[in-house]
Amino acid sequence: EGTGKCVDSAGQRYNSVQIDSISTIQHCAATCRSLGNLRSQAGFDYDGSKCSCLYSDGRGPNGNDESGLSSTSANGAGRVNKGDDSVASSVCYSHDDYELFDDYDYVGRGNCKDIESRAYSHISIF
Repeated sequence: EGTGKCVDSAGQRYNSVQIDSISTIQHCAATCRSLGNLRSQAGFDYDGSKCSCLYSDGRGPNGNDESGLSSTSANGAGRVNKGDDSVASSVCYSHDDYELFDDYDYVGRGNCKDIESRAYSHISIF
């Protein structure tokens, strides 16, 4: 994506899993790929020795919560927009397969029905 720390469309940085003593950008990418919940991983930052695997706000390597994160003070969400070039010692890479709704596929508007056009049972939460 570019030079600097990764930011979302609102200019916010992401929560992360930080790993020290990473010697190459390829090692950083491979390390991030080895973590869980990859489809919620927005990308990674690398500064030459520290690798930060980035997750959208509210998500982490263990699922749809922030457990397993090293840093939870940021609130970046969604896809990586760009690198914040004010931090020139770092590079930003977005994750090509990022998908916020990793367990669902959009099929259209309206109520869901099965293959025989029967409505599913449901509950309403107010």
